[in-house]
Amino acid sequence: MTNECRLKSLEGSASSDFNEKSVFDIPNLDSLDLYDVGLQEMKAGAFGNLPHLKWLSLPKNNLTEIKTNTFSDQKIIYLDLSFKYSIIVLHPGAFKNFNANLLILANNQLTEFPSGVFENVTIRTLILAKNLLHTIAPKTLSTIALNKLALSNNIFDEINPESFDMQQLIALYFRGNLVKLLRPGDLRNLSELKELWLAGNDLEEIPEGVFNNTKLTVLNLNAKQNC
Repeated sequence: MTNECRLKSLEGSASSDFNEKSVFDIPNLDSLDLYDVGLQEMKAGAFGNLPHLKWLSLPKNNLTEIKTNTFSDQKIIYLDLSFKYSIIVLHPGAFKNFNANLLILANNQLTEFPSGVFENVTIRTLILAKNLLHTIAPKTLSTIALNKLALSNNIFDEINPESFDMQQLIALYFRGNLVKLLRPGDLRNLSELKELWLAGNDLEEIPEGVFNNTKLTVLNLNAKQNC
């Protein structure tokens, strides 16, 4: 007999908010799926009473913000926060002391990461595709031990080496942005990068030396490239 407990989809339910008392009576819960339940608010520490939770899926809800301490001290394998273009704000401390193999924040309206959103965090794969990001503040992602980062379909017009200082990053998915030019040195702080996906940008020129001293094994460009 196993102690694990899984609460599968509550699709179609009406849940305006979610707090630590919502599932307090099933402490062995390890998987929770709240797909499209109309969720509009998550209280700070909402999942604090679920110490065994490893898989949390909350796609297509109506949250506009992730509050401070919402996911603090959470150790999880999979967290899906891909909503209906609704999340606009991540508050400082929202993911304090957070550990995950995969964090999905795609399909939202994020324009920035305030300082302190990721504090003492380890994330292996971070998916931020289909947002409104045009820049990342230096050091924002440099300390979270990322292996894979997906930033496709945002509005970046460059790969700024001060922002992309991630020494453990292996794969960068950067398709469908607005990059016109790659400059020598743009990849200098991605020393372990093996995959670079750039199709669907506005690349017009790739000067000699851009890929010098890289470990790339996969390079995906688009039809406009002229190298």
